[in-house]
Amino acid sequence: MSSNRLNFGLIGPGEVAGRYLLPALGNITDAGLVGVLGSSPDKVSQFCAKYKIACNRIYQDIEEIATDGDVNWVIISSPDRFHAEQTVSMINARKHVFIEKPMTTSNNDAKRIVEAANASNVKVGVGYHLRWHTGHQKLKEKISNGELGEIKKISLVWSSPISTENWRAKPESKWLSLAALGTHCIDLALWLIDGFDTIKSMNTIKGKNDESNQITIETNTGIIIEIRVSTLENPEKLMLIENTEGVICKCTNTFGPRGTGEIILNNHNLQFVPANPYRAELSAFVRAIVDNKKFPVDQLIGAKNIELLERIS
Repeated sequence: MSSNRLNFGLIGPGEVAGRYLLPALGNITDAGLVGVLGSSPDKVSQFCAKYKIACNRIYQDIEEIATDGDVNWVIISSPDRFHAEQTVSMINARKHVFIEKPMTTSNNDAKRIVEAANASNVKVGVGYHLRWHTGHQKLKEKISNGELGEIKKISLVWSSPISTENWRAKPESKWLSLAALGTHCIDLALWLIDGFDTIKSMNTIKGKNDESNQITIETNTGIIIEIRVSTLENPEKLMLIENTEGVICKCTNTFGPRGTGEIILNNHNLQFVPANPYRAELSAFVRAIVDNKKFPVDQLIGAKNIELLERIS
């Protein structure tokens, strides 16, 4: 392995890793894949063949990747219920960790990650890629500058059918629509208004098996956030932002992996250059490791989101 590359390992070789995370890393010259840990060596081999990935090493267990001196950092994109044990193991092995959202499935597990990370000198990042959409970043800048006036309400709708064969739909998974879609919407809305520490109240109406959720959040400053997510309905991706005069911004199809869509602000198209949000967040994470700087979406942000998911569920 080249000594000037930030070599990484992958835990959880699934669709998100194969379609989005690893391709996003392809153009980041500081990052090179060392090996992969999955539920079995055969499944890892199938994953590598399907996505045409050179798997130099196929790990047999968590200990092998933890003790691999060529691995500087790890991507964890396994099912959510495994994140805590895997993350703490990697932190204890002094490896930086990038975790796909949600960070864990309980407040206790989130606390374990926070405590382990705080006691070490490693970086922890959580994959809320909607923050890295260039249009969303422009919008946040304008909100922070007061260009949208006094924000009164943010409404988000994200529906995307998920097969019953998907691991998120299995009984052992704690959350379905909340983990697949809702956690992103919560993070995006609260990030836009710097609202994680201003929540006054929350309530939700949810489907029997978490196939859908309608969430209402009120902040101490009187901003209402309404979120509707569903894994049953036809695809829809929409965000509306209202000020004291009414709807001032409409975002259509800006959710998802491509960094595209349309943002209408004050009846005009907000111009932005579409870019891969996965590449942006992973580039920033690698740079945080190289420069020993804080990564903005860290274990504390991940834990705050888990706290809200627990309150909702």
